[in-house]
Amino acid sequence: MSESLTLLKRREIEAAFFKTLMGALLEEMTEEELREAVGKALCGAAREAGRRAACEGDGLEDLKKGLALWSEGGALAIEEIPDEEGLAFDVRRCAYAELYEEMGLGPWGAVLSCNRDFAFLEGFNDALELRRSETIMEGGSRCDFRYRSRG
Repeated sequence: MSESLTLLKRREIEAAFFKTLMGALLEEMTEEELREAVGKALCGAAREAGRRAACEGDGLEDLKKGLALWSEGGALAIEEIPDEEGLAFDVRRCAYAELYEEMGLGPWGAVLSCNRDFAFLEGFNDALELRRSETIMEGGSRCDFRYRSRG
């Protein structure tokens, strides 16, 4: 896949492929089994993406640079929150959530995207942690990202 594609466009291609397969897969397994299998596969890919990203640096400031990639093309409207101990921001608009809704995959959005955030961080630097209490994909008014060093 071309590196010139935005992350949002890549997610759209992945979701279209998933939607094509979903019907056939649900004939062979339950929805819960499918959610678990898809989540496991995507989290594995996200961990690997985190490891690759860490080659450029694995601190909070390096993580902050990744926001540009995730937000490219207006995919996320981010409000940074001052935080002397970590990196904190709220996502106020999420084009990823909008995309999945438009594709009829809204209930799958957290599996297809949100869960990757934690796995990415595991691969990026397991000395960092992410705390999040809500996501737009799961009906929240925002996605609250709070990154800190463990301990």
